[in-house]
Amino acid sequence: MKTANTGLGGFYKTKIGKDGLVALEKTDKKATMTKGQKAFYKSLSSVTDLKKGDVKVGLVESKGEVLVGSYALSQIDVDDVGKFGTGKGVSAAGALGHELIEQQSKQLDGKGYGDAHQDGINAENTINGTVRGATTVAPGASQEASGRITGTFITSYVKNGQNISVSVTIKDKIKRRS
Repeated sequence: MKTANTGLGGFYKTKIGKDGLVALEKTDKKATMTKGQKAFYKSLSSVTDLKKGDVKVGLVESKGEVLVGSYALSQIDVDDVGKFGTGKGVSAAGALGHELIEQQSKQLDGKGYGDAHQDGINAENTINGTVRGATTVAPGASQEASGRITGTFITSYVKNGQNISVSVTIKDKIKRRS
C-alpha cells in the first residue's frame, strides 16, 4: 500500500477490503498528476478493474525464490519492490506496475512469459519515463543480465546476503548482477 500510495502522489489511495480486493479511492488533492503518476494510476486501474477479471497476486517479503516478482509463482516481493525507491529512471512504482501488468497479461490474457514480461516492461517504461528492452534472468542462471535504458541511475541493495545492484554506464547500457 505504501508503494502504491507513493506512486499515486496522494491523488488516490489504495484500499484493501476484507475480501482482499484492492480498490483506488480518489482524494481531494488539487494539483496535476505527473506523467509517471498518471501511468501508474492507469496500470493500477487496469489491474483492479473487476470487469476485466480477477488478477490474483501473492505478496511476500524477503522470499529467496522471488526476486522482485515471479511470473511462475504469481508473487511479488514487496521488500524488493520498495528498495527501488522514488528515483528518476527507476522506482518502486515502476517495479510494482511492471509486476502487476505482467500478472494481468498472464492471468487474464493467457500470455506466456516473454509477452507478459514485455507488457510489464512497457508499463514500467511509461511509469518511469524510460526506454529499455527485455532484460531477464532465468531462475538458477548466473543472475547476470544486460539490456538498454535511457536515463542515469544507480541503485543497489542486499537480499538474502547477496548484493543486488543495477547501474547505468555511459549512455544507455545497463548491467545487473547479483
